[in-house]
Amino acid sequence: MSSPLVVLENVTKTYMLGEIPVEALRGVDLELARGEVVVLLGPSGSGKTTLINIIGGLDTPTTGTVTVAGQDITTAREDQLTRFRRNTVSFIFQSFNLVPTLTARENVELVAEISNSQSDCLDLLRRVGLGERADHFPHQLSGGEQQRVAIARALAKDPLLLLGDEPTGNLDFRTGVAVLEVLREINRSDGLTLLLVTHNEAISQMADTVVRLRSGQVVDVQENESPLPASKIRW
Repeated sequence: MSSPLVVLENVTKTYMLGEIPVEALRGVDLELARGEVVVLLGPSGSGKTTLINIIGGLDTPTTGTVTVAGQDITTAREDQLTRFRRNTVSFIFQSFNLVPTLTARENVELVAEISNSQSDCLDLLRRVGLGERADHFPHQLSGGEQQRVAIARALAKDPLLLLGDEPTGNLDFRTGVAVLEVLREINRSDGLTLLLVTHNEAISQMADTVVRLRSGQVVDVQENESPLPASKIRW
């Protein structure tokens, strides 16, 4: 058995709302295996986004430790965190976050350049089905196409971990299924670990592991012996 890619131990996060402390995470213990698709489920306000921001090095816990690929990112210096975010982890977001003045290819190339990656950006766009749309600007692409550009961009740095925060939240059913199928194929072919945050219970059917979060705490972790292809999910 290989060691887990991500280990969280007694992670808490408290924000101050004026003078009122708000506990976003309360003693989270969690391990993510390498090469799995993990779906993090929970209602709004359960701490899902806070949790993936901490795993991705965008935020720091109030207490506890977070280890990713053997690196304790809770004790890392800012320059070490910058390298971690540049080389180890990628994000895809609900709102795509493409640079509107750059073409699809240029959006992907930008991340490859920043991370000093040798990735073939046009090939990445072909992998997500957009080779013929490489020179189109975001406003010339549908929502599903923009999200697939965002996936190609996330892959440009060749990360170990891909974090998706409601990646199908702005997409219709058919387009969302297509995006999930792309993500699963990348997971299978590259061994990339995926952590997908959603409030949509149906998406958990494609996961290897389902983690349920409520009121800032992990309340259940289930292994799925027979994950479904995205096209077979019972919505």
